[in-house]
Amino acid sequence: MSGAVTPDLFVEACTLQRRAWVWMVAVTLPIVAFGFMLTPWRLLSRGDEDPVIRSVSDLAHAIPAAITWTIGIDLLTVPFSLVAALVALPFTGGLALALRRVRSRALHVVATSALAGTLAAVMVMPLLSPSALSTTIVLGAGAAAAVARHRELRRADRTAVAA
Repeated sequence: MSGAVTPDLFVEACTLQRRAWVWMVAVTLPIVAFGFMLTPWRLLSRGDEDPVIRSVSDLAHAIPAAITWTIGIDLLTVPFSLVAALVALPFTGGLALALRRVRSRALHVVATSALAGTLAAVMVMPLLSPSALSTTIVLGAGAAAAVARHRELRRADRTAVAA
């Protein structure tokens, strides 16, 4: 292949974007958001204030609040992440074209994750400035892209073995 853009490359990029978007909305963003809300430094102190969690009953109130925050963040980001996935299509296709001759699967996963995280940061930071929400979205996007690319490569291996 001469490295030209082909319909297969576009289909591959669309498939990867669709899978990464589903992974982000359904798995990685909720996990990152919930984990971020329950990190020990966030629960135990808020700057110079007294610890937020002093007893088991305080923890019992923190967990439902974290779950509510996680669901809210996920619902809030669904339409924006769908638009971002469409905007990222040409970049994903360009990355696929650039990595055509690279054999390292780890490099494919890392490059896809870095691209998704960078694009998420570029799109989110002007709207939200650096905050807990923007960090959550950027980490969720990068993780989703890594999972989607890794699973895509595993699927290709299974198809090659079966053929």
